Amino acid sequence: MPRSSETRSFYVAAIMPIGGAALLELYSDLEPHPRVRRAHACSWEDIMQGTYKFALVLAAGFMLGANAIQALHAQAKPPGYLLAEVAVTVDEATYKDSEFMKQTVPSIKATGAKYLAGGFNNATALSGASPANRIVLLQFESIDKAKAWYADGQAEREKKLGSKVASSFRILAIEGVNQ
Repeated sequence: MPRSSETRSFYVAAIMPIGGAALLELYSDLEPHPRVRRAHACSWEDIMQGTYKFALVLAAGFMLGANAIQALHAQAKPPGYLLAEVAVTVDEATYKDSEFMKQTVPSIKATGAKYLAGGFNNATALSGASPANRIVLLQFESIDKAKAWYADGQAEREKKLGSKVASSFRILAIEGVNQ
């Protein structure tokens, strides 16, 4: 079966590196195995055009991904903190066992807030007036969540139940920063 010039050039390219012209003559009458697919003949321009397309798609994907990550970070709200300064008028055990604390602690846990610091007589004034004898620092998902928790019953609990165990409450909501 006669071979086309394209097929012959394929064999020349495949055989020449192995043994040169002597091998070419020796194997010139061989046909490729029917299951072996012949390499697609293409020009250098076709290869480069494909490479440029791939590089362009890769760069576009990278830029889209970077923009998506930046947008997600911009949407993330910083955490909110609630600082409570309470002038407790009873001993620590009575305060912890009070109806005020029995209702306040579960409401804090229900919001997913984290207890970061606090306790009885654990704060020291470095400047200004001395702090109250009970300080608590809570972390919420956002300052809006901290404000919502306080407005959703905590302010009322302070008036009704907290006044039985403390003389004053000072509650501060503080907006954190994204790290």
